[in-house]
Amino acid sequence: MRINGVAIENYRSFGGVRQTIESASELNVIVGKNNVGKSNVLRTLVYLLPQFSSHSAPMKVKQWDDDLDKSRFSDAPAKIGLFVPASDLVAYYSKSHHDVAINPHLSNLIAAIQKLGLTGIWAYKRYSEGRWTDQADENALEICRKAFSRIEAVALDWTGAANSGDGHNGNLANSQRILQQFNPFQSVHSTMLIPANRSTKFQVTPGSGVQDNIIYVDGIADFGGAGLVQKLGKLQLPAFAERGQAKKFREFNEFVRSVIGNESALLQVPQSNQEINLEINGELLPLASYGSGIEQIVIVAAAATAVKGYTICLEEPETNLHPAYQVKLLEYLRDKTENQYFVTTHSHSVIDIDRTSVFSVALGERGSVINRLLERNDRYEVVFDLGYRPSDLAQCNCVIWVEGPSDRIYLKAALEAADVRLSEGTDYSILFYGGRLLKHLTADDRRIDEFIVLTHINRRSAIVIDSDKSNSKSELNSTKLRVIQEFNDRKLFVWVTQGREIENYVEPTALQLSIEAIWPDRVVKKSGRFTDLSKAIVSKSRQAGFDKVRLAHEVVRQKNLAKYRFDWSDKIEALLDFVHSSN
Repeated sequence: MRINGVAIENYRSFGGVRQTIESASELNVIVGKNNVGKSNVLRTLVYLLPQFSSHSAPMKVKQWDDDLDKSRFSDAPAKIGLFVPASDLVAYYSKSHHDVAINPHLSNLIAAIQKLGLTGIWAYKRYSEGRWTDQADENALEICRKAFSRIEAVALDWTGAANSGDGHNGNLANSQRILQQFNPFQSVHSTMLIPANRSTKFQVTPGSGVQDNIIYVDGIADFGGAGLVQKLGKLQLPAFAERGQAKKFREFNEFVRSVIGNESALLQVPQSNQEINLEINGELLPLASYGSGIEQIVIVAAAATAVKGYTICLEEPETNLHPAYQVKLLEYLRDKTENQYFVTTHSHSVIDIDRTSVFSVALGERGSVINRLLERNDRYEVVFDLGYRPSDLAQCNCVIWVEGPSDRIYLKAALEAADVRLSEGTDYSILFYGGRLLKHLTADDRRIDEFIVLTHINRRSAIVIDSDKSNSKSELNSTKLRVIQEFNDRKLFVWVTQGREIENYVEPTALQLSIEAIWPDRVVKKSGRFTDLSKAIVSKSRQAGFDKVRLAHEVVRQKNLAKYRFDWSDKIEALLDFVHSSN
């Protein structure tokens, strides 16, 4: 069973106020300062859960250490919980094969779960006096009260044992007996750790165990790189009886190729089994020659492709890794492997990855506090908390400056039609400068006393300028020429419209149909390259004008009619290249 939610209370940095990770996804990112409790979340998954799971490897598990594991903020017993969605409960009990006499109990239980509309229940383990015991959730009692008139009788009938009495504690204990038949702690996936300290040079230490080509240290699967060279050598050229292992080596190579973005990349282990070599574009060199970042990718790739259906805890994927590789690495883990991931990080680069659950951990007066970051503003605050400042970090990778809102509507639609993966606010943002304000703007850092420097807001700036020409012989004014020169000198992107303004790019038929859809009584008398549309749109032979923003929305809405002309396609392609290069 994948982890849907985990609760922690009175464990290490966590105090007596229950903290939860809820609605966990396939990729979960946990951010926060040093020494606030991020690693203790992973310790809960890696050290505590395997003690109860029937899926855990039969190695010894790390035992509770009172000096290290007890809460620093409370003397109360430690407690951990797993969330069981109502749909999982219903599915389990619907498929259960119990004695015929119990079937009425099953149907009543399923009906109660569905009628109450609960999202699910929590199951808990409580550590006291050297052992872990089960503890029920109040929702379990609510379900059983709804399903059965006498909970004690059903518990005895179903499980062969029951607590006597119809008081709250007795009913809670008996509800636990009934619902404990589906024990999430027993069915949760095996967990493994990829530690922050990783190297292919690590050796297997004495006393470590090996099972299914996985190294265990103190009962915990270790993917820090120890023994990796020898393991990959076996996968590359397996014995005939283990020839299926060669598929894992192919998957491993595909992982590395995808993340570093080079289809020619090929990892090889020579017969000596002492090093890993990497061939890129026909050149074969030892892995160490490519820098430690590639080594980090190799170690994580080996771990992620070695197993399926596991919960893998990854510490600090940013170690020696470029931000772009950090994102590609985690996206590959999410999309191309069959494991669930919990990742601790100090990196701002990974908190905006799509389809990712992001949680922050902070240290309060009563212990570690976990919050799920649902809003973009929450994530900005965490970036600030990680030590980044707006002067260090732009909040998007590229800024496109335009005169006004209608320009943004046309450009946003064109960019996202060309590449659906682009996300405004992350990959790029479109900001307005207002036509007459252009004379106050510059791309030259040295002119800070005279102008507003656009590149201080974002070093990857593009600008789109209406030419405002009335005919082909008109000249650009001195302000436009200055800004064009400054952007070109810095190899930034500048686009001056080939016609008078951006609306002149819209093909006449599409323009007329869009105007009619908004203002049925209006027509375009003329739609040329330098036409001033504010004077060319008339109603009953009178000049009528138009709302540029409403028109832009309508042109974009009528996708099949939104034909553009002149150099539009070339400029959009060039702008798209600039945005891509900024990401």
